[in-house]
Amino acid sequence: MSLTIGDDQVEPVLQGMNPATRQEAQHPGYAGVHYRIELTSADSVALALHARGGFFQGAVKVNGQAVELPEAGLTDKEALLLHRTKSKQADTVVIELMAADRTQLPVELLAIPLEAK
Repeated sequence: MSLTIGDDQVEPVLQGMNPATRQEAQHPGYAGVHYRIELTSADSVALALHARGGFFQGAVKVNGQAVELPEAGLTDKEALLLHRTKSKQADTVVIELMAADRTQLPVELLAIPLEAK
């Protein structure tokens, strides 16, 4: 399963007001948008972040703890493991992320099933 974040084919373009001109304005990207995703799973899964658009830099937290990203950013050639659920009991995970300016969105949040041991 995957969840795409920051895809302008799925998400509406952000509307707002330019404070200097007091005119309606559009924000062409999703940099600075705070995403909060709450997932509950009863299965063992690994949650990973993949930079589908090419390159991701920004801030990521899982259950309130900051996740360190590669210093040069995350590329579309890799995925970053964010969290693994530990048991067959329902486990709720809260993922928060915010893309920095010049990030190439979208990114995908991947849920990869794990075998029970």
